[in-house]
Amino acid sequence: DTGYNAGTMEGENNIVYAGLSLSDITGKVIVINNAAAAFIACGVIQEHPTKGSAVKSFEGTFGTYPSYEGDYNTSGSVTVTAVDETLDGLKGYTVVEFDAEGLDPRCTGEAELTAGNACGVHVHTGTCTSTSTVGGHYYTGTSDPWAK
Repeated sequence: DTGYNAGTMEGENNIVYAGLSLSDITGKVIVINNAAAAFIACGVIQEHPTKGSAVKSFEGTFGTYPSYEGDYNTSGSVTVTAVDETLDGLKGYTVVEFDAEGLDPRCTGEAELTAGNACGVHVHTGTCTSTSTVGGHYYTGTSDPWAK
């Protein structure tokens, strides 16, 4: 358990009710924050159909966030899976799983984090080409499920 969270969820499950289908997030980006909530990594989500299964997942690789010059050289992969089942009374949810190196070591399950979005993993609206194109959290509705 790295302590990194997907939106408001911490731990191994990384389930977020973002109101998004996989087609909604195709081409969007995953952004990873450090313990101070600074953006340290970014990657594009692309379709990756799961053979022999009704469940489809999208994958992406990520690297250093545009113009990030800090101490973390983050790289790795992310898989986003949409599940059309009911969990905790809500129909349909998104599971975010990632495998990364070079994360902020302060993002452990034991650290007390005070910055909003600290150690977060979020889907964003834009691209990873520059800081001005990454955009904000991507979701439907009026409440941001990615915010802590």
